[in-house]
Amino acid sequence: MTIDNCPRLIRLQTPASWEYTMPKLEELRVTNCPVMKELLQFAYESAGPRILLPSLKILELYGLHNLSQGVLQLSQCLPNLKDLKIHDCGVKCVLSFSFSREIEALPDPLPTLAKLHIENCPEMIEIIFVTDAPNAPNASLQAQCCFQGLMHLTIESYRRLSHLFSYKQAISMQHLSRLYIRHYAALGTVVISKENEEEASASTSTSATTTTSASTSTHVVHHESYNSLFPNLRQLTLYDLPQLTAFHCPAALPIDWLFLQHCCIEKCPNLQDPLLGTHTPPQNQLGFSREQRL
Repeated sequence: MTIDNCPRLIRLQTPASWEYTMPKLEELRVTNCPVMKELLQFAYESAGPRILLPSLKILELYGLHNLSQGVLQLSQCLPNLKDLKIHDCGVKCVLSFSFSREIEALPDPLPTLAKLHIENCPEMIEIIFVTDAPNAPNASLQAQCCFQGLMHLTIESYRRLSHLFSYKQAISMQHLSRLYIRHYAALGTVVISKENEEEASASTSTSATTTTSASTSTHVVHHESYNSLFPNLRQLTLYDLPQLTAFHCPAALPIDWLFLQHCCIEKCPNLQDPLLGTHTPPQNQLGFSREQRL
């Protein structure tokens, strides 16, 4: 289903109606609705998450300039969504999280999401945003871990975010295989930790013990590597990130990506410390591009 060029549309429908009127909807594209304020109207469910559009697999949002909150609340769930694209929208975040009401017991609201593409959303301040913690400036670092099945992440043309993920969030994304970040003026680090040197240094140790399933190309990494960042990463692109100083702060140490196949790092003039660890495949075996090799 495509909803296009609706200049007076404020929201789609109330949450209750989605579950019953379109249970078989698999694709939804909403484009050029300049006054839309909410995609799926929020209604908090104290008993647990609200399942919406149970068959939806693809969601694409374009030109929703007044969509000022998140795409989804943590208490809402799109259980079968696999591909999410957000382009030229006014969103502050992808997921919003109520610090006072929603707790870590809630499941991942996007449990099957495999691809996330976000481009040209200048108002975005967090990927996961805590809405009601004015006295807790690091509240986003404590937010629930989401996107645990994500495999491909593309971030382009951002202005305001200084980091993408907390360390806690990043280590939960064990399946991420493609990370593509371009034209991001304010990004200082991809992953940020709380000021805990023991936690930070743990992210740099990756176990070399892996098993491979004959039926899939997914590597199962040894449990000791759970504290490592994106252990199944195969493709990495960091392009035109003028403020980037490290991949992970405060632990600006080399990271071992055992399965890395392609690496492009260009126009990152402040990235000074070595990024690739000694267990990463040699650069002459990678599709490697950089003005100065790491």
